[in-house]
Amino acid sequence: MFNDIDPRVDMAMNLIHEDPIFPHAITSLAANVHVSTSHFSQLFKMQTGMPVAAFIRRYRIAQSLYPLQHTSLTIKEIASTCGFSQDTISSCL
Repeated sequence: MFNDIDPRVDMAMNLIHEDPIFPHAITSLAANVHVSTSHFSQLFKMQTGMPVAAFIRRYRIAQSLYPLQHTSLTIKEIASTCGFSQDTISSCL
């Protein structure tokens, strides 16, 4: 999907994109691509320029922009459909 990206990082990014609501953990992403957590963490950051958690957060924020601007859904509804936890939603409101 992404040019010049290690296939393991590409696969992890696809998992995140396919199911942004799922609480992706670095340990499960690393296991899905068959590398150690520490190696995956370094590889992901080297390839994307950011840690896994930051990538997930940015993706979820990007996913929320359209409905925020073009629907009448509440922030809470949009946040929950984009994968933000109830704790995160509550702390932001």
